[in-house]
Amino acid sequence: MAAGVTRRRLKARRDRRGRPRKATARHRATTVAGRAAPPDLGTDELRRHRLAATTQSGLPDDLLGVLYGRAVIDLEQYTAGRDFSDVVRLVRLGLGLTEASPAGAWRNILSAASAGRATIVDVAYPGADSARRALIRFRRELGRASWAAVNAAADNIWPIGEFPRFVMNLRPGLDYLAVRLPLSSRRVAR
Repeated sequence: MAAGVTRRRLKARRDRRGRPRKATARHRATTVAGRAAPPDLGTDELRRHRLAATTQSGLPDDLLGVLYGRAVIDLEQYTAGRDFSDVVRLVRLGLGLTEASPAGAWRNILSAASAGRATIVDVAYPGADSARRALIRFRRELGRASWAAVNAAADNIWPIGEFPRFVMNLRPGLDYLAVRLPLSSRRVAR
């Protein structure tokens, strides 16, 4: 053997061969999060559009994102609005109403294809009944103006010409929902 080269060093060289390590992987990490690529924030044009609408390129450019980005509502209200949108979406799916998504489009295609033959069995969405009962309770307790404002925000409807009154009705509704909605995103947002 050459000088300075021992069996131990030869074994170490041999063990290092094989598949190279990923540059984004953490050493000795066993989770996928340690090896995950950075999140995709969209194209430059989309980020510029979001930045112009919300003053933050990471927020969605819908109604709640714009109001939160412009500091019209705070983080608790923004999170409550997102949670309420999830409850409304769950109720719509539970009632058989399709959503504007690829899953909803496929459901429409499959139901149209089987219209002459057998019908597709509706999928029971877990939690849809309790979400429907929660919506009925919220509607009763929020009051008509706040309920209409929160629904408009959940449906991403911007009432043109009624902005000050809309925000005055939306804030108490979102404050109420921030306390009453026991969904997971309230725990994650902190």
